[in-house]
Formats: sequence, C-alpha cells, structure tokens
Amino acid sequence: MDIVSAQGRVPETHVLSNNELIASPWANQKFGAEVGAPLYLLCRRRSIDGLDVLVEHINVNAKLCPGLFDHPLECLTDLFREQYGIRICRTQINMYPAPLNDPQASELKVVAGTPGLFLTRASYDQHDNIVEYDQAFWRHDALEISIAVNAGPDGVV
Repeated sequence: MDIVSAQGRVPETHVLSNNELIASPWANQKFGAEVGAPLYLLCRRRSIDGLDVLVEHINVNAKLCPGLFDHPLECLTDLFREQYGIRICRTQINMYPAPLNDPQASELKVVAGTPGLFLTRASYDQHDNIVEYDQAFWRHDALEISIAVNAGPDGVV
C-alpha cells in the first residue's frame, strides 16, 4: 500500500473478518506452526482508487503477536514493528495464475471464473521466524509484475 500511495493513488484496506484458530497440519506444513498452536486469521479486501483489487487471507503467528486484534489491522507491517518489535526481513512470494472462485469473485465484484493471480507470501522476522503466511487473490487486470535481477558479486545473474 506504500507503493500505491507513492504513485499518487489512494489505497484502502477493508477488514472482512478476524478469528483466532488452532494450527492444523496444513498450517504446520505451510506456516511452520506447531499443530494446536494458536494462530490468527485475518481476511481483508484491498482497493486502489476505489477499485477492489485483491482479497487476502493472512495467517499470523499468535505467539509473536499477542492481542493482535486489539489494534487497527489495516497496516500490519507497521503494527508488527511498532507494537511487537518485529521487523520483516525476508519474504518468499510464489505466484500462480488461477481463476477467481465464487467467494473471491464476489468480494472483488467480478464473476466467478474471472482470471486472477494467486499469491502466497511467507514473511520472516529478524530471528527468521515466520510471522505471517498470506494467500492473496488478485484481479488479473489490477497489477503489473516487474522483476529486476542484478548480477551478484561474481557477475552471475
């Protein structure tokens, strides 16, 4: 959302739901949480200039962020840093083209089956703990992906 603001556009975040959960085997595999450990699940919709562009499901390690839902949930990175002393130092992002299903399409005000981009993102703190594991469902017409690759010290890209 900082990038959107830097472009002179207007970002908005709408919290759709928040729940406390117990980590499942899926969460253990994807998130690294022990089965039965507390997790938070936050669902949000994000908009740019009034256009809904993505729906995200964010799993947060509750052990690292006790009382998370007692705070505003629009900007998690700032909240992690200011309230919990967590700096996001590393992020792993995976992207997959996929049609939007009924719930995702409904939140984004498009028809089911509309092309989309499914992103997963694991964000790690300064101690290499996974702080959050996100699943984001983007409208295909709302983003541009640009990747810059620089050569390392050995000159290899």
